[in-house]
Amino acid sequence: MSFLRLTASAALLLLLGCRTADVPLEGSFAPACTAFAGDRMSLREGQYSWNKFTDERRLGPDGEPVDPYPDFPKIGDFEIDGDAVRLLEPGGSVLATWYLHDREGQLLLLNQSQQDAWSAGGTYPDCPLALEQ
Repeated sequence: MSFLRLTASAALLLLLGCRTADVPLEGSFAPACTAFAGDRMSLREGQYSWNKFTDERRLGPDGEPVDPYPDFPKIGDFEIDGDAVRLLEPGGSVLATWYLHDREGQLLLLNQSQQDAWSAGGTYPDCPLALEQ
């Protein structure tokens, strides 16, 4: 990793840490492209609502539609630590960790596999979740 990239990454993490420590993070995140399946996330007043969607429809043996994501939406509290947004289950255990990024003024939310890919190569996924305006 070049010195410039390392310095820019450190500055971004510092800015995100300051932003999240000083200003409550609130808003809705949706795919930053036309997506036919994916995630949506709402963060408001310390609570999250995480939902999955798809345009694919399946029918069960009885001919009725089958819910492709029966365990969603997930709802609970969240906590922020630097650029990490931890979604908590009712008992307090971590359900998932997402990561905040500022890409040229656009606030993104990356899941763990997207974060790992970004950390390894510094490139963003084609369609990350972005804060809706």
